[in-house]
Amino acid sequence: MANARYPKLTVSECRACHAAVYWLVNATTLKRAPIDAEPNATKGNIVIDEQTAMYRTLSRGDRAVEMATHPDVALHLNHFITCPQAA
Repeated sequence: MANARYPKLTVSECRACHAAVYWLVNATTLKRAPIDAEPNATKGNIVIDEQTAMYRTLSRGDRAVEMATHPDVALHLNHFITCPQAA
C-alpha cells in the first residue's frame, strides 16, 4: 500500500511487531533494511529518496545540516532500532 508522504513507495508490515515499514536499499552498502514509515523528528537520522527507493544515514553533524537546509525533510529511523522484538 502506498501512502501520502511517499506515494511511490510501498508500506510493508513488520512480522514481529506489525509496525509500518519501508524495505529500502542503503545507498552506500546496497543492502536492504526496514525503515520506519513514520518519521521521527527527534531521533531520525535517515533520509529517504523516493525516486530511487534508497536511503542514506546521516551522521550527527550531517543531521543538523540537513535539518537547517531542508526543514521540511522527514527523517526516519531504522526499524531494527525501534522494533520491540529486535534482538
